[in-house]
Amino acid sequence: YIPVSESSDGIDWAHANSLDDEWYVDLVDPHDPNAVLGSLSNITAISITMGYYTDARMSAEVDTIGDDGLSSFPHARMRIMHKIASENYLEEIFTGYISDDPDSYAQSETTTKYSLISSLGALTDDKWTSAKYANVGDSVKSMLQNIMTLCGRTYSVESATSDYTFSSVVQWKAQSSILTTVIQLADYAGDDVTVNGHGDIILTKYVAPSAITDVKWNLNYDDTSGMIVSSSISHTSTSRSLPGRYILECDSITDNANVSADNPIIGVATADSGSEYSSATRGYMIASSETLSDFTGGQSEINTLAKARLANAQSATDEWSVTTLYAPMREGEIALFTKENTTHVCLIKSITADCI
Repeated sequence: YIPVSESSDGIDWAHANSLDDEWYVDLVDPHDPNAVLGSLSNITAISITMGYYTDARMSAEVDTIGDDGLSSFPHARMRIMHKIASENYLEEIFTGYISDDPDSYAQSETTTKYSLISSLGALTDDKWTSAKYANVGDSVKSMLQNIMTLCGRTYSVESATSDYTFSSVVQWKAQSSILTTVIQLADYAGDDVTVNGHGDIILTKYVAPSAITDVKWNLNYDDTSGMIVSSSISHTSTSRSLPGRYILECDSITDNANVSADNPIIGVATADSGSEYSSATRGYMIASSETLSDFTGGQSEINTLAKARLANAQSATDEWSVTTLYAPMREGEIALFTKENTTHVCLIKSITADCI
């Protein structure tokens, strides 16, 4: 894996567009990510998409015109590289399998658009031929290692990750997606799965975005010489869809025969009339509801739980979409976003990078 060079920390990405850089695509063996077979030629466009809340994490598109050299290695993976020679900077941005390659012919030239999927994304349509079981005593890490070996994926485990040993049997049905199994196994251990630019699948410790303290980027709308290059910024907020009431229902409690489907126990919490989420303020009510399957307690306890659920549900999420100069950002990193002298600590949820 070729990480960001040590000297890249000194690159001023707000002014890096003045540097001569190069984007190119290596052709890589479909089984061995360390074996570079050749390079793609006649590239006209490269676009990379990253998504923190997407299972595959990354995908890309590469456009070429004419003879691009892929015919010599038709099943090769493509590795998108970025190089700034003057800064001793070289990074593998993305390595993916070709999932589609439509072409068109005009004016005696063939143009091809390659769609690329990540090492994780390529597990989406790989399915179990029979039921897959996690048996009592099986561990998440050993199961994931076996799956990666079975599927021919290069794989590494970060030291901070946890493990989980199953105390009961869990089943994934035949024909279910192997990627779904991988993600759910990581969830059991409190871990996460992602990919790096080399095409390796990485098991990493899950950290809630609100707990990430390492700020990677500073995006200041008020700074005309900063990273943001467009005056157009879009903003959305969930504040108008947040509930003013939360309803909990439970129709079965061990050792309480009075609770049944015909006589459930119900807890309700409603926002105070002065709240911006109340019907007194809005003029209408938004209620969220939930059915509990593992509740123990009585009326007082379910009311308290409903109040806690309502408080947790009344946290608005704001999103901004901005256009910036290219920088080696990754989904899941933290950026400071400043607009009109107000700074927000933001998770980078998704990125679309038009490289060429």
